[in-house]
Amino acid sequence: MIPTHLREVAEGVTLLLLTVVNGKKAQVSLYVDPNLPDWALFDPTRLRQILFNLLGNALKFIPHDGTGKVAVRLRPVVLADGVPGLQLCVKDNGIGMSEQVVAQLFQPFMQADASTARKFGGTGLGLSITQRLVEMMGGLISVRSTPGEGSEFAVEFALQAAAAPPGREVGVSADLSGVQVLAVVPDADCATVLQVYLQAAGARVQVLVDLPSARSQLALSPAYTVLLLGRSTQQDADSIPLGPLDWPAERTVRLVCRRAGVPAASNAFVDVLTNPLLYDDLICGVALASGRLSAADLFVGKRGEQRDAQPDAQALESIGGVSAPTIEQAVAVGRLILLAEDNETNRDVMQEQLRLLGYAAELAVDGAQALEMWRSGRYALLLTDCHMPNMDGFELTEAIRRAEPVGTRLPIVAVTANAMQGEAQRCRERGMDDYLSKPLRLSELAPMLAKWLPRKAESSVAIWDAQTLSDLVGDDPAMQRPLFENFLVRAIEQVRAIEFAVAARQLSTAKDAAHSLKSAARSMGALALGELCEALESSGGQEDAAACTQLVAGLEPAFMAAKAAISRHLVGQIESSMVV
Repeated sequence: MIPTHLREVAEGVTLLLLTVVNGKKAQVSLYVDPNLPDWALFDPTRLRQILFNLLGNALKFIPHDGTGKVAVRLRPVVLADGVPGLQLCVKDNGIGMSEQVVAQLFQPFMQADASTARKFGGTGLGLSITQRLVEMMGGLISVRSTPGEGSEFAVEFALQAAAAPPGREVGVSADLSGVQVLAVVPDADCATVLQVYLQAAGARVQVLVDLPSARSQLALSPAYTVLLLGRSTQQDADSIPLGPLDWPAERTVRLVCRRAGVPAASNAFVDVLTNPLLYDDLICGVALASGRLSAADLFVGKRGEQRDAQPDAQALESIGGVSAPTIEQAVAVGRLILLAEDNETNRDVMQEQLRLLGYAAELAVDGAQALEMWRSGRYALLLTDCHMPNMDGFELTEAIRRAEPVGTRLPIVAVTANAMQGEAQRCRERGMDDYLSKPLRLSELAPMLAKWLPRKAESSVAIWDAQTLSDLVGDDPAMQRPLFENFLVRAIEQVRAIEFAVAARQLSTAKDAAHSLKSAARSMGALALGELCEALESSGGQEDAAACTQLVAGLEPAFMAAKAAISRHLVGQIESSMVV
């Protein structure tokens, strides 16, 4: 039980499943009541696992035709004994369940019926484990459901506020006191959430449902600070010039259904992500449109931890922009991962996580399929769920250990929702090498993969040296900027040319292209990229196809790392000029 930031946990799990949400064209809404304390005493790992299981379960059973909806709500409640509590609800419009099914829902390996397991996958362990975790934390879990209409799971815990750990500040601290927002949002649920969030930050909000009403209101009262447009109103707004509204575009916030990252001005508008709508994104976007924050404030970190399209930004930053190889490239360099997981939602999430961390993987839906795939000899590591139909992870591991040639051992890492005491030891006793609990976080997965599937020792040469170009042309930013920008545009074309030449076994062409990129990279200070190109040039000259194939797999990651460093440098120059 440690200080846990409730909104951070809820938003992190929701973003973790965003790939699944988008894949099913679903709508997910998240609401964390501002009346909850920012920090409370919880076991954050178990709380995260409970929410992951409930949200993943809801996404599994909603329609896949674009009409699926899931709502996640965290609210303060008063428990039966008068103690302050936290209520966590996950509601969906999925297939629903009968009273008979609900009565046995939390028993291990139970699903609605056999056809449910065939159609939707899974073994029925998730909810049983969730109930045990809830009970271990002193909470209660309940469910209401109607066949054909959907289900609502509710978990209640005692709530004890806590002080923030030293040095931990989450999100933006923008004050919207005095800011008047006119919101044109037809969706009632979205309108309610944004109204509560904005009012909690000090803003005054009026919600209308269409643009004609907005025009009338602006004519009566022109004192509004920000105009906020919901998604369904934007098509109309885009077809009508803002002139009739007599409203400046730079003071207009648009809700958009995409990962916009840090809210920033785009064609004079400010775009804020919805699906889900996050508290800090909304507050920061309105603060930007109202002049309470500037774009420079966002870049230099006054907003706290910047959000990206995926959670665990620090884990992504630590790998330096490494991009995943193709399956063929991973096989060639002995780095292909086999992922065995029967749950479709978990497979989608884990495959995306591996891609983000720079790994390629092939997928198996159960242990039997994984064993057959393992026999091909293509894999450098196995990630396996423990509980799967046909052949579980323990049986799969035992079968592999029996069949492995003497002197070889495939690293096997268990990935399971069963986080009970003794599970890690049980995995090792059955022949597995290590253990991870669901939901996986990039910050936990990355070091595990580095441990069992380490990358080759990195060059001691710097990714980028800021002084190199200055030594050649001087340190005038106005002179350097077009040189950097032209290099970045041309270099990616050269990278693609080298990759194509190696794949086509045109090694002489690859040698010449690598020589050209080497020279340009070193002039710009991209020293690690230049060194890699030199190795490719040498291997191409020696007609060493195997070496070229291995080296070229690291070419794009090396370029992306240099590009990221140069881009940060250019942004820094812009910020410096803005301050001046």
